[in-house]
Amino acid sequence: VGFPYYLSLSFLYIMAILAIFPPVRALAFFNALWPLVMIGWLFSSLLISRDFFIKVSIHRLMTYVFIIYSIVLPYISGSTFIGNRYLELTQLIIFYWGFELCKRKGRLTDAVKLIWCFLPAAIIVSVITISEYAQHPYISRLAKKDTAAGIQYMLQGVGGYDFVYCLVFLLLPLIYFCFNRNVLLGHRMKVVLYVLLALFAVNILLSNFATALFLVSFAIMFRFFLKRVSTLLLLTYIFIFAILFPFLPSIIVYFLDFALDYFGTSMNAARMLELRQLLLVGVIEVSMGARIEAFALSIDVFLDNFLLGIVVDGLEVSSTGTTAFGQHSFFIDGFALFGVVFGLLQIYVFMYPLKKEFVLTSLHRTTLPFLVFILAMVFFTINNAVPAVGFVIYFVYPVLNYYLALYSQRNFSTRSYSVETSR
Repeated sequence: VGFPYYLSLSFLYIMAILAIFPPVRALAFFNALWPLVMIGWLFSSLLISRDFFIKVSIHRLMTYVFIIYSIVLPYISGSTFIGNRYLELTQLIIFYWGFELCKRKGRLTDAVKLIWCFLPAAIIVSVITISEYAQHPYISRLAKKDTAAGIQYMLQGVGGYDFVYCLVFLLLPLIYFCFNRNVLLGHRMKVVLYVLLALFAVNILLSNFATALFLVSFAIMFRFFLKRVSTLLLLTYIFIFAILFPFLPSIIVYFLDFALDYFGTSMNAARMLELRQLLLVGVIEVSMGARIEAFALSIDVFLDNFLLGIVVDGLEVSSTGTTAFGQHSFFIDGFALFGVVFGLLQIYVFMYPLKKEFVLTSLHRTTLPFLVFILAMVFFTINNAVPAVGFVIYFVYPVLNYYLALYSQRNFSTRSYSVETSR
């Protein structure tokens, strides 16, 4: 381990900070900054281990194919904004490669340090954002670069879409660690984790991103009702779900009525009311209807351009910024843009690392990787992917999963040894 290794780790850290830190993201030269950081990471990583990039697995080979196709083809067809989008999303895969390089070098302790160094930035942005909610309840939805006011909010340090959904996925391991008796932590560490849990949860609750609230609610339910993953348990839950399915609308409406008493006139309450109306009388309100329309548009485009997708003909941005596909689902839009073959390849490229982490985790260890896999699939299907979420699910989770597996394996070996000794 020498200078190139630490340089590569530094570039990875900068990439993670750029993904969530609003004042930097609001800068005029930001779109030139992150590609330079990516290039810096690539060259420094090549100096560390050329074999990592040359002697590739099937997944890494398919990833190369997808990256080249999804970037080069849009540029050739004149759809440069699509090429730029997928170039930026390459960071998601880079975060996972960063984890793999640390693991290959036997330096995952450095990865843990990088995560701890990342957290202060997340805490600062979270505190600033929460402090602004009192005066501007919808400020996180407005903090984006398409308006002058949005840029001003970002320069003040207010986190937007990228940051809120990054917190959603950061919240999952915090829920796991804070409410798992099998994981022994020191008193100070428990206090730190509980403070982070409370801070991030409040931010998500006040952000007025209803989908973020839904994902967190699902994670909490999953954590307390499915503590182990096994074929028998999954079949049992599927059977119970099938029995309750006819009564599901009434059950959901009951919980929505309970939650509406606490959310007042927030955007979350408005989304809950829309869902309630849909379940009770089948009426689709404006917001939910717009999202469904976006999904349907991408699906129609995919069916009309089944093999090659729409991107081969080139796409133009209209005066309102809209294009000929839905732009509200990372996976569904992938099928609309690139057709069936590369749409499926996109799912393989981005879901295989999470599936690999889940499979490597034996049944007696933890359900955390399984939960991450499910929520990532849901998020990529109903929302757009962003590098901030990529850092958490492709770097933070694999690191945590490695140590959780190691910790559980040691405990399992200790228990086995105690049983043998008692005999």
